[in-house]
Amino acid sequence: MKKLILKFWFRLFPKAEIKAINKRLSKAVVNKQRTKLILLTEIKKYMLNELKIDKKSKFIPLSVRKEVCTKVNSRFGKRMVASRIKLNINLKLIQG
Repeated sequence: MKKLILKFWFRLFPKAEIKAINKRLSKAVVNKQRTKLILLTEIKKYMLNELKIDKKSKFIPLSVRKEVCTKVNSRFGKRMVASRIKLNINLKLIQG
């Protein structure tokens, strides 16, 4: 019954529907940004603590960089794809 009343209300007043949709979208955007930020910090902590790689390092051999990329992709790969985050060969996290 409540859904029927809401549908009728939104038919009469479409601005109310737009406001409701905008409220849900803004919550979704904030939630997505929060999960992306959490993932970025987890990747940075993993690289620093587990792999002992700091992005301020002067020289990291190519073989080590490739190994780090594969380890990070194997551990965080699905979440990185969902959040559209990539790790390039220079060990920079790219948001795209």
